[in-house]
Amino acid sequence: AAVKQGELTHYSDRHPGGSRIYRVGDSNIEEAGSIYESRNHGTEDVVLMATYVTPVGQELLETDLTKCEA
Repeated sequence: AAVKQGELTHYSDRHPGGSRIYRVGDSNIEEAGSIYESRNHGTEDVVLMATYVTPVGQELLETDLTKCEA
């Protein structure tokens, strides 16, 4: 995903300190099975340009954390 507008705070164990702020022009690649949380703490809408590669019929995102493996 690439940030087209705004700032997105991305929380993940893979970042030093547990989080990273992505700004316009920054991009991020998530590995399959990654567990993370992203939030917009700013006053401007966040617009992302994203490409998802998933098996046919599988949901793009899982928001029910009880279904996520730790």
